[in-house]
Amino acid sequence: MQVFIAPYRLMFKHPFAIAHGIRDGTDSVFVKLVMNDVAGFGEATLPPYVKESQQSVIDFISKISFEDFTDENGLNKHVNFVTPNEGNYAAKAALDIALHDLYGKVNSFSCLSYLEKYKRPTPAESIYTIGFCSHEELKLKLDEASAFTLIKLKLIGTDDESFVALFKRLSNKKFCVDANQAWKDVEVAKFKVDFLQQQGCVFIEQPMPEGMEIQMPALQAIAQIPLIADESFQGDNASMELLHYFDGVNIKLMKCGGLTRAKNIIQEVHELQKKIMIGCMSESSCGTSAAAHLMGAADWLDLDGPLLIKNDPFENIRFANGQISINKGLGLGIAERASANLQWQQIA
Repeated sequence: MQVFIAPYRLMFKHPFAIAHGIRDGTDSVFVKLVMNDVAGFGEATLPPYVKESQQSVIDFISKISFEDFTDENGLNKHVNFVTPNEGNYAAKAALDIALHDLYGKVNSFSCLSYLEKYKRPTPAESIYTIGFCSHEELKLKLDEASAFTLIKLKLIGTDDESFVALFKRLSNKKFCVDANQAWKDVEVAKFKVDFLQQQGCVFIEQPMPEGMEIQMPALQAIAQIPLIADESFQGDNASMELLHYFDGVNIKLMKCGGLTRAKNIIQEVHELQKKIMIGCMSESSCGTSAAAHLMGAADWLDLDGPLLIKNDPFENIRFANGQISINKGLGLGIAERASANLQWQQIA
């Protein structure tokens, strides 16, 4: 099997402001596994607050030795070899996605059928995410989101109430918020939860920082809407015990290591009767297409990453009237755009 990598930077259509800061794009590494002239694609996308870098992803992938395979046992052998240790979750996700994509393509079937047993009736509507911004920017972004019925507002911890009030003046759409760990004081967080409930917020994602989970019962005591874990539930910290402090979890392939681990997490979360959001880390159509294959297990979908970037080098996932659909092509249906201009480097 041949292994190729392509370092890349995904660029946002608009600067994106969250509690971690403002950025214009996200570093990524794309992976291509080739067997018998068939290519499977994967993605590692690396926002600046994660522990991985383009170089760490390349170093990790360079150490893996792959063999040709055609059956599910071969797929599982490769996936189990990639994923056993902690760390390098985005790199593992890239390989896991590429292996699934290649497996379906080599065997001439769609992974939609392979993953069917993990699905429930499919919710096709996606959330549309808007970062903290000015009045004029918010008007523009709401125009771009006109087809979507649920908007996620990224809060930064300061002027949150003013931003939500501005949104309410400009739109009558349903909304949820992502605090991205911005509320570092319990009393402040309680005030904000109460305010957001009064404004009709659907749910609140990651209200307080990772490490403050023991303080969450104070919010749960007053919250009448779901409180969803994101940064608190990722990588080495993805313990089901933490979910007792939340009403649900945002499952992202980049933070759990790919489809294989995500499927296991979904089963465990369902057993706890908690809510599930399938999300992304501003990925291209490569990573979000893979995640969309699990969307039937979700209460909410937050897979709008391709809509927020202007140089998506892949295609498959599609948005129409606020609804998500994916090609029923071979594998995960991931295809490189003819105009992508990715600089592939063979490393094995």
